[in-house]
Amino acid sequence: MAGYKAHIAFGVVSAFSLSIVVVLLSLVSIELVPLVFLLTVIGAVLPDVDSDTGIPVKLLFLMLSIFTLLPKAYFWIKHQYTIDIKQQHPISPMSYCNR
Repeated sequence: MAGYKAHIAFGVVSAFSLSIVVVLLSLVSIELVPLVFLLTVIGAVLPDVDSDTGIPVKLLFLMLSIFTLLPKAYFWIKHQYTIDIKQQHPISPMSYCNR
């Protein structure tokens, strides 16, 4: 039976291959490739979750935490830098242009 290192190595290779194939066949957009990659690697690690050493469980929770952190960080950064100038100050230079 293969260990967690073999499953992770196979998962990374198969995730990379799958990501290239789905982009070339236009099945998903390029923005979703990291999601496809991460889900494929997680799927490859799942057979080792009940391992005695506990390393696969730690790796699985690390990947899941990254999976939940990245979208939140993306939306936080996106919304932080797209504030309209009229929202920042009630007397803005743009309010006089409409008169």
